[in-house]
Amino acid sequence: MAGCDEASDPASCEGVEHGSSRELIRYKSPTPSFGEPCIGVAIADQVCTDGEWDTVAGSSNVEELPAETCEQLLPLVNIGDATGTLESGGRFFSKDSGFGFAFGEDDNFAFWHEPIVGDFEILLRGEGLMIREGLSSRARFVAVNHHLLFRTKKGAAADAKQNPGAKVDVKPSYRMSRIGNTISVYHSEDGKEWEQADTFELEELPETVHVGVFVSSDNLEHSSGAELSDYQVVGL
Repeated sequence: MAGCDEASDPASCEGVEHGSSRELIRYKSPTPSFGEPCIGVAIADQVCTDGEWDTVAGSSNVEELPAETCEQLLPLVNIGDATGTLESGGRFFSKDSGFGFAFGEDDNFAFWHEPIVGDFEILLRGEGLMIREGLSSRARFVAVNHHLLFRTKKGAAADAKQNPGAKVDVKPSYRMSRIGNTISVYHSEDGKEWEQADTFELEELPETVHVGVFVSSDNLEHSSGAELSDYQVVGL
């Protein structure tokens, strides 16, 4: 890809049996921010070799995409009363009344997302990762910015929560994984050494979930923004 270093998957396969394989579902090449012309998509086969995922020669299919396709790769949906915008350089904004942390309240935030099937990891440099069961304002989810946010129950008990006892240190990189019904959250200073923040169980989580970037302002009178980069999703 012109002007870009070859993209690579930062996740190691330490603890995975040597010779195990996986499919790299999709990733955007490492760039300073969203909106760069060298954002790409790759489909490849990988094999675990000496603790690292190696791409099988000849299996990569990398496509260079123009900057404006960022919004097509991660289309915006406004949950609840939110109004979201995406500016060049990876600057995401939302004006909304926030998450429904009190019983019976609905979520309100801007969500740039894509549907992902099966088990995966999602990585981001910046704050605002979310894995969400659906796109309704009462759907179950797990998210991370500088706090852990979640709604893990259905029905009458489906109030969103913030875990103040598990405040996530503000660090440059965040990672979430979905394996079956389990969603785990990690944070890192360098994108290589990861510390687990928490793990959540969502019973009967559907095979396809919505994954991406969220921004919430908690105030309809003012917008809140975030600048994000190096968004990646890889299959497990």
